[in-house]
Amino acid sequence: MDTIYFTKDMVAFVAKIKRWLKKDGVFFVGYQEGDVMPKTNSASDTVLAKAVERNGLKYQITDITKQTYQLLKQKRKSAILYKKEFEAEQHNSWFDMLMGQTECAAELFEQFASKMARYIYVIRK
Repeated sequence: MDTIYFTKDMVAFVAKIKRWLKKDGVFFVGYQEGDVMPKTNSASDTVLAKAVERNGLKYQITDITKQTYQLLKQKRKSAILYKKEFEAEQHNSWFDMLMGQTECAAELFEQFASKMARYIYVIRK
């Protein structure tokens, strides 16, 4: 749910989710930093993690930054492999979009991870 990034008050947003959850309910969030949300030092330092903690909810985190990087690298490699086909079908704008989306994966993982992070949060009531 990309709208999570645009809430003005993450604590209030999480409080609303908490009210919606049934007893023993689970809220699953794929959360990215480095574009809309500022990059923090760790998954437990994110705006979301702090809001979840302030609402007294328990959570588990899985860091999928490396997998995200690998996915973006493969997406970029595939687009480049089929560049001629994009051009032949006059879909240059699609190719350009893919290059823009994956530009960050053209650098080494260490550089990517210093600017971007992706986590999965499993939040329980």
